[in-house]
Amino acid sequence: MAVYVYGITAAEPPPALDGAHGVGDPPRPLRTVAGGSLDAVVSDAPEELRAGRRDVRAHQDVLDRLSDHGGVLPLRFGTLAPDDEAVRRTLQERAPGYRERLAALDGCAEYHLRASHRPEKPTAAEEGARRDSLAAEVTAALGPLARESRSSDPTGEDVLNVSFLVAQDEQPAFLDREARLAVEHGASAFRFRLHGPLPPYSFV
Repeated sequence: MAVYVYGITAAEPPPALDGAHGVGDPPRPLRTVAGGSLDAVVSDAPEELRAGRRDVRAHQDVLDRLSDHGGVLPLRFGTLAPDDEAVRRTLQERAPGYRERLAALDGCAEYHLRASHRPEKPTAAEEGARRDSLAAEVTAALGPLARESRSSDPTGEDVLNVSFLVAQDEQPAFLDREARLAVEHGASAFRFRLHGPLPPYSFV
């Protein structure tokens, strides 16, 4: 039977999953699959899986619990494997890389920042110049407070789309600096939208 995979952890002992439940209707029970020094948290995959609020929330709740227990490699919603043995084999084969990323993500959360420019519609040249200028300023201001950052191409009306991996002790300073940037650029009609803390999906 196909299994749904939520995340990977090296926590010792493996996290207690009492009271938590997985995706599906009715919700599938959670279990761990051990592969060497790593564990994957999985459940049986439902026959039909849709990215509805209930299942997305269940996925997020499992990852929150794992994060509270220790470091976790969060997998994207909808990640499936053929069976438990396939999960176990993958954990064993990729253990060095997984453990390296777990160490890098330990104690960190992702913050995802988007920015758009309003109200007037700039020309293509103006938009490119604004995007480059804003990206440089945001990176210079927030980058030193993050362990890593990942930029993606903006979509729609956005001119900035970047994720930051921020250690727990740096998060208050990061949030304060982002808030000041948002206020400063609000006067020039930039609108900032920050989401987080999130599981570090962009850095797995």
